[in-house]
Amino acid sequence: MITRFLFLAIAFLLFPAKRGYSSEPDETLLRKSGISIIPYPQSVIFRGTDFILSGSVKIHLDKGASPEDIFAANELIRQLRDQWRIICNITENSKESSIFLTRKKTLRQLGDQGYQLDISSGRVIVSANEATGLFYGMQSLLQLIQKENSRLYIRGMIINDWPDISIRAVHYDTKHFQEKKNYVFNFIRVLASYKINMLI
Repeated sequence: MITRFLFLAIAFLLFPAKRGYSSEPDETLLRKSGISIIPYPQSVIFRGTDFILSGSVKIHLDKGASPEDIFAANELIRQLRDQWRIICNITENSKESSIFLTRKKTLRQLGDQGYQLDISSGRVIVSANEATGLFYGMQSLLQLIQKENSRLYIRGMIINDWPDISIRAVHYDTKHFQEKKNYVFNFIRVLASYKINMLI
């Protein structure tokens, strides 16, 4: 009886019954628009017009921003420069800014690691309750950038996102070979861009 039960359980896991599954993977809302983002956000709503990225962008931080928030802004500056050749500067003057990193007026449901992206033609607002969420929101923003000919843009949308589990770990096996320090640092940066927050 137990053997038969185990066989059925394994068969169910390996060969699930048809429950609306298809041979083709389901296309997400973002994927249909040519956007690949990992991990996929909890909520995506397209609306408004696209945000156009120029060769120079002002990034606004809250007055008295924490060192962690400044780090997130500097990472955004570095990656926009390295990936897209966009020159960015940090400012506290909101009238000059087009990208806002803020921890004001956020949603409680986002928790400590969640964030909201509010993208429209005139500005991009990345908001979070805590520094961790602000960093993850910045990483998602970078994944949303699209290029059409010489035009860089981000679709108008609102994203609300938070993790299903608080710790997301990757095991790094160093038993047989030791990489150089710069490789490991870059590896950690890549993991962080996908919101991995523990290296084992």
